[in-house]
Amino acid sequence: MLLPRALRPRGGGALAPAAGRNEPWIIDTHAFAFSPAFLKENRLPEDLDGTFDTLAQDMASVGVAHTIATVFVTRQDDFFESVARGLERQRPRIAVQLNIPANRPDWAAANLRAAAGNKDVAGARAALSLFEMHPVDERLDQAWDACEAARLPVQVVLDGTEYSEPASFGILARQRPGLRLVLSVLGRGPRAGLVELARHDSIFFQVPGLLDSELERGEPTLLRWALRNLPAERIMFGSDRLGRERSYARRVRAIRTLDPKRGDWVGRATALSVYGERMKAWRG
Repeated sequence: MLLPRALRPRGGGALAPAAGRNEPWIIDTHAFAFSPAFLKENRLPEDLDGTFDTLAQDMASVGVAHTIATVFVTRQDDFFESVARGLERQRPRIAVQLNIPANRPDWAAANLRAAAGNKDVAGARAALSLFEMHPVDERLDQAWDACEAARLPVQVVLDGTEYSEPASFGILARQRPGLRLVLSVLGRGPRAGLVELARHDSIFFQVPGLLDSELERGEPTLLRWALRNLPAERIMFGSDRLGRERSYARRVRAIRTLDPKRGDWVGRATALSVYGERMKAWRG
């Protein structure tokens, strides 16, 4: 079935917000959305509160204009209905991306093909190391075929494991130049290979404003590294917001404190270059 995460510069001291950008303009390209039914079925804490409505409230409080929420499948039909109702209330502020269950590639491919004409679906997302699968595993071919055919960008978690080696994504990009890949960089593992991947026009990089390990000090080390070593027009913001959490505002503020030119790319323009074809309402 288709299912209609205060900065200081290097020398110390707080950075001021970039001037002239107080209105909601940021696009958050990765939050999570859970229904109460999903939380219960998967034995997750029910106070996680990951509904579309609470996500929209948090967006409004920190100045995020649009977001892409990753949604999961569940056996309970109530979840599908609640997702549809939540999207209806929040359209077009919130869109979704389908989680690819890599252990069920046939199921994933069917969902992805069905998403082709769904204006609420911005793309897909996969965490391949959970299933011990490399991005060029032939079992994923039908999922990648479906993403290409539906023109769905696909986010893939780059977590530093053997299943997310940059070289493997380089092979995938060469094999499938029409597949837009958004690599969600989690900060672990070597970074040298990411610079080489930036040579591929179809590869983009998603970086949270602050990693979990950076929240206490408020220093966006990974984001700074990315802006020094990767083209700004290939970098986009994704908060990894799991549910209602205090850190959301701090992650967003990390983007607002960038200089205007780079901040526009990371906070909005790169996301529009990748998702704007499907999310036409976000261009205004």
